[in-house]
Amino acid sequence: MPASSDSVSPIDNEGSFSHSSHDVDLQRLDINLPYSGTASGKLKYAIDNFAGTESEWDRTLAVYVPKGVPIQHVDHAAFARDPHGEAQRLGFRIAGHHENSKVLVGSGEPRLVSKSVFTDPEADQYAREGALSLSTGLDAMITPDGTIVGKVRPNHVLYFHRNEKTVFGTPATPNDLGARVNNLSEEIMADDETKGTLSKILEAVTPKENPLKATVDNLTAEVQKRDAKIDALTKENEALKAAKTSLDNLMAEQETKAKDAKWAQIKNLLKPGLYHKPEDEKALRDAFEADAGEFMIAHVGNLQTVKPSPAKGAEAVGNLEDDDGKPFDTGAARGKLNPATGRFE
Repeated sequence: MPASSDSVSPIDNEGSFSHSSHDVDLQRLDINLPYSGTASGKLKYAIDNFAGTESEWDRTLAVYVPKGVPIQHVDHAAFARDPHGEAQRLGFRIAGHHENSKVLVGSGEPRLVSKSVFTDPEADQYAREGALSLSTGLDAMITPDGTIVGKVRPNHVLYFHRNEKTVFGTPATPNDLGARVNNLSEEIMADDETKGTLSKILEAVTPKENPLKATVDNLTAEVQKRDAKIDALTKENEALKAAKTSLDNLMAEQETKAKDAKWAQIKNLLKPGLYHKPEDEKALRDAFEADAGEFMIAHVGNLQTVKPSPAKGAEAVGNLEDDDGKPFDTGAARGKLNPATGRFE
């Protein structure tokens, strides 16, 4: 790694012993891989995000996880400040670096390749035996829809024993099944390729959740609430209509009774011969109810009249007669007026 007077360069004092390089595929490109931090659960590794970062990958350290140590990525910020300290905290070791990193396009699947230069004998030996897998650690700006903005910033490359346990107790496999040490045995390489193919097939046949499903469900719930309100208002409206109909019927019944009573009174005033037939009575009633005043004027001659009964007994004229038949002198009986008392005496 070239030294620079204006920057701090890491010095590992690794010497010249056990320098063994291995061709590695660090990352497949132009591909979506699982990522829990996005709404879709996927992250797009675009070629443009990696093109131009090759020199930074050349400066990226190789972190080795010894066999039996739980596997996890180092803390990026802590590793950037103190690579050896962060590695030792987890029981890992700095095992080397990378060089000759390239972004390959146009020759098979786009990918980021490099050479891992191991200075750790144990890591180098396991790499020769095809026992190691790798996983890149990088930093990037990520949008909620799963897109990387700008260039990625390499942090480290983790080398671990395949199928050893992670800190969660599950077998460790790379997130990108195409990331690998390329001097693996043909059997192991074929196994990785098979896993990658199976992963693609599984991804293709696994039903994807429609991102609009939640929106549709919410709209459906709102429509159901609206329909329930409409049903309630419809029932209330029908009840009000029924009540109005009952009230209208009652008022019509009372109006009919009032008309019947009034006609009965008028009918009693008319000569019976006028309404002997039902149709005659109907015609009279229609005329009366159409214009009562005009009707009474037109039928004033048809009203029944009552002749006065003659007075019974003798008409009193002049002086009354006494029981004996003689004239009764009321003046004599009355006497004279006494001015003092105001009485007849």
